[in-house]
Amino acid sequence: MVAAGMTIGSHTVHHSRLADFEDEAVRVALSQSKAVIEKNLNKPCEHFCAPFGIPGRDFNVERDPDLARQAGYKSMVTTQRGAMRPGDDPYRIRRDHVLANWGNHQLRYFLSL
Repeated sequence: MVAAGMTIGSHTVHHSRLADFEDEAVRVALSQSKAVIEKNLNKPCEHFCAPFGIPGRDFNVERDPDLARQAGYKSMVTTQRGAMRPGDDPYRIRRDHVLANWGNHQLRYFLSL
């Protein structure tokens, strides 16, 4: 996948809600995942996606983006829907998703937003 030009990011070592953990446990989960990916790919892992990703429920919005930054990630993705604009925080990336089983009517609606 990397040889084909894909970027591999981190999703923690345990895929648990970061909000359920104390600061040090989150630091370890972020750092260990990054280290394992970098060792296996022999290249930097620069991006992180919070498991489940809902701000305020699945991760601590005041703590976790900063911990991702401290761990050396260049961005943090959430599952909060919406467009990003120039100047938005790269540690609070919003995104939309398309599901493989969506019909044409769902795709048309999604793409019209």
